[in-house]
Amino acid sequence: MKLQKCVSRKSKGKAYEKWFVNMPSETVVELGWKAGDDIEFKSINGELLLRVKDKNKVQIKVPKNQQLTYFERFAVVYGNLPPTERKLPIIVIDGEEFSWYRCYSEMKKRNALGERIGKRLLELRII
Repeated sequence: MKLQKCVSRKSKGKAYEKWFVNMPSETVVELGWKAGDDIEFKSINGELLLRVKDKNKVQIKVPKNQQLTYFERFAVVYGNLPPTERKLPIIVIDGEEFSWYRCYSEMKKRNALGERIGKRLLELRII
């Protein structure tokens, strides 16, 4: 990979630069990236982390002194799952498998089974 710089424009005697990182095609294909993908970046201890922005990703900011309920935690995880994975089982209660979708349905009803599922998912650190 190479880091490159070019002047994007000049205005009032000042040059405005853009920086580019060139990646090999094999790397882009391996990552599953496509032209036009929005890439987000983060600098961590002198290293650069690049990843494709997920437009459907759900993010909730919570004040430090406030905790999310099991349903709110579940909703964040559930909202970030691809629809095909929501059909997969994640927990067994009394010998019965529950998919992400079924867990969501039960917890949304705010019934005893939904509460039991939510608490168990918290114990297992799935949510």
